[in-house]
Amino acid sequence: MTEDYIYKDSLVAISNYSITFFNYYYPTKKNLTVEFGDIEKIEIKKLTLLNGKYRFWGTGNFICW
Repeated sequence: MTEDYIYKDSLVAISNYSITFFNYYYPTKKNLTVEFGDIEKIEIKKLTLLNGKYRFWGTGNFICW
């Protein structure tokens, strides 16, 4: 089954039901797909040194990505 994407570039693909992050897992470069129903909330924050401004890969904790 192929999925129709609303948006797609080299980093992400967005459909009506999910978002796929390409090359997500290091070092295997496997993709991660998150269903929109699994997302609890989305917050937009200004990037600082404490919350990931120059982060190369991953997360500072496993609650916020």
